[in-house]
Amino acid sequence: MQYHMISGLNSATLHRIVLTTKNQETGCPEHAFTQFYTASSAIDPECSPLPSHVDTRLRMLTLPDDTHLITWSPAFEEHQNNNSEFVTVVRILGPPFLHPISFQVIPRDTWFLHVTEFDITKRQLINIMVFHANDGSRPEIDEKLLFLPSDDESLPTTTEHIFGTSLDHVVEGIVGDTDPDVHHVISKNSNFTIVSLWSTIDIKEQPALAPPKIDVMSPKAVTEGERLDLRCRTVGDPYPSILWRTNTLSDLVNQCDSENNTIAISTQRFVSANRKSGSSYLGATSYLTINPLTHDDEGVYTCLATNAGGSDVSEINVIVHPKPPGTIQNLRVLTASPFLLNVTWDAPKIKTSHPRCHVTSYTCRLSEQSGYKILEYNVTETHVAFKDLLPETTFNVIIIANNKGGQGEESRMQISTRPIPKMTPPSHLELVTLNSTTMRASWRSPREVLEGQVRMRAFIFHYRKLGESKVDEIRIGKMFTNVSMIGLQQDQRYEVQVVALSEDGQRSQSGWVEGNTSREAYMNETVPPPPPQNVFLRAEDENILVSWLPPQPEANVLVRGYVIEVLRNKERWEVMQVGYKESSVIVYEVGMGYTYQISVKSFNRAGESVDRWEEVNIPVKTVTTEPVRNFSGTPLSSTQLLLQWEPPGSGRYSGYELSYTLAGKERPDLPGTGSLPANISSYVVRSLEPYTEYVFNITPILRNVKGQTANVIVRTLPDKPGAPPSNVSLNVINSTTIRIQALPPGVQRNGPIVRYRISYRSHETRDSFIVSAETSENLDYFLSDLMPSTVYEIRLRCLTVNGSGPWSLWLQAKTKQREPILPKVPHNLTTTVTFDSVTLTWLPPNQPIRDVTGYVVGIGKFIPEVQRVSLTNQESQHTFRKLDPGTLYIVSVRSFNEFGESTAVFELVTTLF
Repeated sequence: MQYHMISGLNSATLHRIVLTTKNQETGCPEHAFTQFYTASSAIDPECSPLPSHVDTRLRMLTLPDDTHLITWSPAFEEHQNNNSEFVTVVRILGPPFLHPISFQVIPRDTWFLHVTEFDITKRQLINIMVFHANDGSRPEIDEKLLFLPSDDESLPTTTEHIFGTSLDHVVEGIVGDTDPDVHHVISKNSNFTIVSLWSTIDIKEQPALAPPKIDVMSPKAVTEGERLDLRCRTVGDPYPSILWRTNTLSDLVNQCDSENNTIAISTQRFVSANRKSGSSYLGATSYLTINPLTHDDEGVYTCLATNAGGSDVSEINVIVHPKPPGTIQNLRVLTASPFLLNVTWDAPKIKTSHPRCHVTSYTCRLSEQSGYKILEYNVTETHVAFKDLLPETTFNVIIIANNKGGQGEESRMQISTRPIPKMTPPSHLELVTLNSTTMRASWRSPREVLEGQVRMRAFIFHYRKLGESKVDEIRIGKMFTNVSMIGLQQDQRYEVQVVALSEDGQRSQSGWVEGNTSREAYMNETVPPPPPQNVFLRAEDENILVSWLPPQPEANVLVRGYVIEVLRNKERWEVMQVGYKESSVIVYEVGMGYTYQISVKSFNRAGESVDRWEEVNIPVKTVTTEPVRNFSGTPLSSTQLLLQWEPPGSGRYSGYELSYTLAGKERPDLPGTGSLPANISSYVVRSLEPYTEYVFNITPILRNVKGQTANVIVRTLPDKPGAPPSNVSLNVINSTTIRIQALPPGVQRNGPIVRYRISYRSHETRDSFIVSAETSENLDYFLSDLMPSTVYEIRLRCLTVNGSGPWSLWLQAKTKQREPILPKVPHNLTTTVTFDSVTLTWLPPNQPIRDVTGYVVGIGKFIPEVQRVSLTNQESQHTFRKLDPGTLYIVSVRSFNEFGESTAVFELVTTLF
């Protein structure tokens, strides 16, 4: 082994050393190389990340027979060749809790240990310690090698050319005699031989090196103030040396980079063997710890692993999150209403210089006393409102500050919402008339609603005519405070009321407010109205019809009425005043041969409109002397008649006068009269009495002069009776019959009575039927087959061909007691005989069934009716069983009622053998 000292190198620099030799046989150069870093000039040796003690190159390899060889560097010899005595100890520790598995003291000048029992499926620690012979309390050298089980077969293995150790070859099979000057056989068995070379290794036989390979490191995020642990794991042969750098390769991390020793670096070498194949590989793990971490430690950290075979680099991005913010200050909660909590607070104090430490948001949480979360918001301001809450309820208000580092500590306050106050009625209810049929009502919500203390559900709007009890109702949404009432009656006074309904069930109502749809309420009366439009005069007989149209509606000026002034031959003859609703008047009894001037003016309280004069002449006329022709009447229904006629053949007339009276009476009870226009030839008379004769008269007229009268007699059609029968009487004839007598209705007969309906009932029976009326339309009917001594209720109604009239009142009658009647003898007794039974069959007696209560059947051997059996009047057969065969029996049957029994019918029968 040859050593060379190289000085004058730059500190903290990656160097590459190439060793070139000349092959003695070929004369060609051969090269070997390695890389290494020099330490920083400012690094204290104690701060160096590289080990300061002698590297023992402790390792373990798997031999072909699945045993293991622990070996270390021959350079370790210098620790034992001085004048002092040393003792080397190798320990193997394993589970549980690093329990000692083996302990070996190594002889002097020995640099390996052959282990025949080593469990490669378990994690174990190999420890080599060198003690001074005179001081065994503390080892001079204490180096550890961690063994890790592995299933990865792709990693580099150590099978031969053990670089940098005392062992150089593992030769399969048995090695024969070797040159003792060149080889030294360390161990031998039937499968392999371990050989060590005494001389320096030939370059061309330089062992195969495994360059470092670093496991991929994932980015890591840590909160400021916490501990950062970075792990760099690499494999390679020989053992890689590991350095940590930040940001750039020139920024080396060492344990003295920060005050108070916040940085710690440790490296642990290991060897691992595959569980299946037993092949092993070497590696090292370096741990970088920074505790506590600051935001200045954020950045990219580089792990650099080097050995004689090369180097590998891996980076890891370290993100330093700021500390969570502190607790918010001065939490304040205001119960603004029973449904609302207004929460305010001050931001927490900043306790760090991290650029991302400022508060980004606040988590605002509302929960029940039990802790159940109801609401949660994230806000950026220092205030929040919790809405739509339950009144009189206790809540927990929790505020937490957030930043990039997470959530701070919560600040909590317990508070209760207010109770809901009593709701006052709606206020400022006003009515405005928009036109003659429409009014609009408006109001203000209750004061508590406007202040947010009570929540509205709806309004109910009531309105009615003034003085009436019937109220119309409109349901209105809570957001509306006005409503229009349309379709109202003109010139009508109304009163309105508003009822407020709250979500919590309260009800409050305003007082009634009056309004009206009169024209005064919405029209202008400060100026006189405009004149009426289209004044028109028409002379009809001895009258003048004056008509007009109201003033222009767009003027919106109130018109209270109209003044009609009449001049006859330019002299004032008549003045009339009518209301604003009128649009025509009649000037009666004007004289023929006169000229009339008529003006119509509208007026109000402010004055009258201008005059509008119109003129008309009344000519002299005479009425016709002929009556109408073909005057006839046709009944349409029980209350309507159609009258038809043809006009007179000649002469003048302006209309007809129609009158009618009841036929057959000198002083009719229902006189009627009316005027008809001259241009019609038929008329329907309504509201007459059913099935009644009327006399109709029609006369042509010219003004007040009448012509000849024509008449006709017509009877209306029948209808169903309008009244019950009259003079209803009940006469009890005997125990089973009641005589019913009645007369037709005295009034509202409405046609011939053709039938009567009789309805009767007792405590046991009920029935109804129809009988025909007599020729005189009277009723005389005998209701028979009734029960003796029974109270019956009877009522009647009349029937015409058009239907039934109303019922009469119920009348009562009680039938008489029944006379004693003994039952008669049953007849046609027959028997049917078997060996042990006799069946009797008979017919009822010849009398009403109501006179027979039942039957008694008897049987005996020598004496009749030794055994008797009672039966109902509905039974007519009975069988005696369990009789003796071949025996003579006397059988009998008799009927009975409450008055006694009939005589019996006997018969002799003999049962069969």
